[in-house]
Amino acid sequence: MVSNTSTAPNELTPAFEFKGRMLTLTVLRVLTADMNRLAEQLDTKLAQAPDFFAAFRL
Repeated sequence: MVSNTSTAPNELTPAFEFKGRMLTLTVLRVLTADMNRLAEQLDTKLAQAPDFFAAFRL
């Protein structure tokens, strides 16, 4: 049986996820190669907590 459903990513498909709950170790797992979608979703997430990385040395 052939399915007609598409598995192509869309705007609602997460482009990334944060793994871990410890402040000393957080992993950013990139789930897409679409850099525009990744940047847009990261901007949205960072807008929710703009000072999240303020104490981190980069």
